[in-house]
Amino acid sequence: MKKSLLVLGFICSFLLFVNVSNVYASENLLVNGDFKDGLNGWENVNPTDVKIIKEGDTNFARVANGSEGYITHQTVKNLVPKATYILTADSRLSNNNTKAELGIRTDKVSSLSVIPSTSFISQTTKLEANFEGVLDVFFLIEPFPLTNTHADFTNFVLTKEA
Repeated sequence: MKKSLLVLGFICSFLLFVNVSNVYASENLLVNGDFKDGLNGWENVNPTDVKIIKEGDTNFARVANGSEGYITHQTVKNLVPKATYILTADSRLSNNNTKAELGIRTDKVSSLSVIPSTSFISQTTKLEANFEGVLDVFFLIEPFPLTNTHADFTNFVLTKEA
């Protein structure tokens, strides 16, 4: 009986450890990926061309098209060097002629997704952190001759691949 309880206790402790480890692995490493706190945590080369919009319970960053492309990004430091990180985010375009991207990059490599839809869709990309344990998460709209076009971005989540 004592041996059965000891084994049961060991199994419960192990399962608790596994569950806590999975929670830690799925922690969002980005600040304000849902834009509920405006652009806090994000850097932007031209803040006047990014606005925070709310539709229902969803906040998102709207990037307007202009004569130059605009990029908004967040640098994440103190990551595990050479570990793989996964970025997911939701995005949409104002029309199919707008060109926008989101992704993650290091100083030498990037992994990006081109936004293909006028409805919010979730996209995923992944990349290894550099030797210093740094990644940069970004979203942008490319310069385009059309006016009154935009791209919307929300729900950015960066996690370490388990």
